[in-house]
Amino acid sequence: MKPFKLTLFAFASLVFLLNSCKKDEPKPDVLDYKQPAIAQRDNVIEVPQGLITLAEGGDYNAYAAMSYMELANGLSTFATDFTLPNDVQREAGDQNSAVYFWSYGGYSYWMTYKKTSEGYLWTWEWETPEIARFTYISATENPDGKSGSWSIFDPEGGGASVWTYNWSIDSDENYSATLVMNDNSTQSTFDVTDNADGSGNFVYKEDGVKTAELNWNADGSGDYWISDDNGGLSDSWPAGK
Repeated sequence: MKPFKLTLFAFASLVFLLNSCKKDEPKPDVLDYKQPAIAQRDNVIEVPQGLITLAEGGDYNAYAAMSYMELANGLSTFATDFTLPNDVQREAGDQNSAVYFWSYGGYSYWMTYKKTSEGYLWTWEWETPEIARFTYISATENPDGKSGSWSIFDPEGGGASVWTYNWSIDSDENYSATLVMNDNSTQSTFDVTDNADGSGNFVYKEDGVKTAELNWNADGSGDYWISDDNGGLSDSWPAGK
């Protein structure tokens, strides 16, 4: 065999060997999607069953307290937005990020999920026939899943957030959160503590001024303070307690 052919044969063999080794190397894993840990929480405030029973039984104070709680719980409806549909397509992905796409009724959606040294990041984007692609929800979470934040944006509000939600869970599984809602010219703030034993506290502010505060026990009893022209009204439930 001539030297040139020997050299070519040796080179071809080397290329084949290298390619074979490459095929045997494991491919980088693609980051598997998961929802934020807090998205598994049914409500921002877990209303005690005893309080629900009192409210349904006609206790006005219990009913008023539960109504305030449900204002804060309105944010929990956004948790379903982190669920990907069955027909989702993965547009891109590697060990640290993945981008998912789906469409419905002329609307297009993208969910970008990333893993960083600081934790996890979710970015949900929309595009409609009338509105260009925009970020609807952005969420972060620490690596241990014990704290994080969400921001929900108004596509027609110039990038301003309509909701921000900062939350944490301590070593005893007590949950606390601050929710801020921007509605036209009013900013409403909900400071929530929901303890693992079922008790909790809830302060509601408008433009930084406290307008209501609730305290409840695990059995559903509690008390509240509501601002009025006379400096505030206090009462408790069940009635007569």
